[in-house]
Amino acid sequence: MARSFPDWIERQSLVASQLKILYVPTLKAGCTSVMWALAGAEGTLAPAGDVSELADQSQDQAIHNPRIHGLPSLSTVSARDRDSILSGPEWIRFCVTRDPYSRLLSAWLNRAFLYSTGAETRFVREDPALEPFPGASDASVDIGVRFRSFVRRLIEDSRSASVDHHFATQFSLTRPDIFPYTDVVRLSSLGDFAHHIASTAPSRSEFPPVVRNVSLGVRTEEMIDAPTAALIDEYYAEDFQRFDYPNKTFPFVAEPMLFTARETALVRMLLERSDRLRELASLTNPPRPMRDGMKRVLGAIGRRVRPNR
Repeated sequence: MARSFPDWIERQSLVASQLKILYVPTLKAGCTSVMWALAGAEGTLAPAGDVSELADQSQDQAIHNPRIHGLPSLSTVSARDRDSILSGPEWIRFCVTRDPYSRLLSAWLNRAFLYSTGAETRFVREDPALEPFPGASDASVDIGVRFRSFVRRLIEDSRSASVDHHFATQFSLTRPDIFPYTDVVRLSSLGDFAHHIASTAPSRSEFPPVVRNVSLGVRTEEMIDAPTAALIDEYYAEDFQRFDYPNKTFPFVAEPMLFTARETALVRMLLERSDRLRELASLTNPPRPMRDGMKRVLGAIGRRVRPNR
């Protein structure tokens, strides 16, 4: 009888048959970079034009669309291939983990602060206490206060994590207690691990990932205080324990992390641009067979409103 695994592993895992690599993504732990590298080395990556067409918030994020990466999941391969993938000594089966503090901060920056695409972040917009930029735009904003408010809300309402996997525990997504990984890699060691993979076979020589989807560079030391750290320690206790990440000490009172009015205005511009991109995507990517007709209509409208040259 074939072994089955949690839905995340079955449906989100990526199988590169030529490379003999199976990868289980952990959101906000280098998954965008790994997916680009894996699809590129396997030769399944969509042409550049398709990437541009399907990109929503950014072209980096487009790799999460199966039409872009072109890789099957464990749930779609044949039973024979599945057995080989799960037990073959020539296969590399890996996942990547990240320390829970920086992963949660990165998830907040992506899903709440910058309102990345998806209905999962609606609860942020519905709660004024979680708005990254409340009030007048001509005032500085302490985004550290907003982040810490978000953490309290997340812990109080665990349904948020169940809706958006960016906030789920890494252990619940990857399940190394039951899945036959050959390697569980820390994000800080991903570069060395990737170069090791590249040296194991000529077909894998193109695998080492280029860093993509770089964060804003906000550090956990600037955003977390001792009470917030205690909540994170409890909420992600299994990640700390299972992946042997140390619990850190933070000051009881965090220093203000101020965004000036100018910085706030720049981020607002970015958010408005993302909203427009999502609206455009909803128009140009309706369910088939409407899509082609809708694109022709939009093209005709564009020609009508284009100024004469």
